[in-house]
Amino acid sequence: MAGPAQTTSVTHLIAIKIEKCSHFDGCSVIKVAHWQTTIKSLFIDLHGERENVRLEAKCSTDVRPDSELFEIDPELTIGDLKGFYPVKSLKLQCVTATPDETSSTKGVPIATTLNAFNILLAGTKVHPVKKTCHNRKDELYNDVVEMCVSRDLKLHKSAVKDEGSYIIQVLTNALWYITNQHQTINDTSLRFKDVVPVPEPFEKFQGYNEFKRKKLKAQPLTQDGLHSHSEALFSLLNKPIFSSSWFEFKAVVEALATCLCRYKEYLQKQLTSQSERQSADHPPRTVGSDISIEHRAKSVFVKEKYLVFDQAVAQCPDTNVPIFFDENNTLVNTVSKEPTES
Repeated sequence: MAGPAQTTSVTHLIAIKIEKCSHFDGCSVIKVAHWQTTIKSLFIDLHGERENVRLEAKCSTDVRPDSELFEIDPELTIGDLKGFYPVKSLKLQCVTATPDETSSTKGVPIATTLNAFNILLAGTKVHPVKKTCHNRKDELYNDVVEMCVSRDLKLHKSAVKDEGSYIIQVLTNALWYITNQHQTINDTSLRFKDVVPVPEPFEKFQGYNEFKRKKLKAQPLTQDGLHSHSEALFSLLNKPIFSSSWFEFKAVVEALATCLCRYKEYLQKQLTSQSERQSADHPPRTVGSDISIEHRAKSVFVKEKYLVFDQAVAQCPDTNVPIFFDENNTLVNTVSKEPTES
């Protein structure tokens, strides 16, 4: 079964209430917003842009009027809110800024004016954490963490230990499973269009399982193993964080899941084809490095150019005596020659 189609954009449905002010009569709408849209941008779209005003924004996890409200920074995106907590509604208020407020905030970075909620949201976001290294698989785990750090992928501090570790472990398990099979998958992708190579961001994760040093045989890829790891990767894509701050990394993980899924389908087709050949009355057999035997059903018609070869086969006294096909001697030249002028 093929993986889910890649999503090119993520939108969220959210209820917005703008209070009445001197510039606007107020409104209550339910709006579809892209995950990268800021709260301030939503406000400007509905209210219009004004000078010497400031926006007070609050959010709630419920749409009921009496639900608890949290103050938030208008510069936050919808994806940030949805990734942190299932926010369902926004309450926005246009307030005329006093001269003191205007002068005091001019030129001050946004980070210095964050409220408590935004500090909780942004200030406690951290990168995934490495684990104590005991073996090569732990090394792979830590290298996956380094890849996430290089991409500046962060989670809320409270989610790093559980959700963050789970995401990294699922990726590590899949990469460990194919660590010695990259070349096999990539070579197969050159011969079969339905197979896709290992995605470029994961090409460096090769050779971690040193089976030769352990004096063990390399384990081949199996349908069950590929299915298990691809489904685990696809399940990661449903996590809220992949619809917000990890959205760009979502396509990378999906490409790896698709790679494993496609190779599993390739193995299934190869198994089906092999079963059909082996179930035949006279299955083809390999008897040497360059020799194979394949049974052909008797035909009532023989093409003229094969008549000499057919006669040689029919007159052979012993079925165990091989007859070699030589196109110079056993192939009739049926092309008529043009008469030459004397």
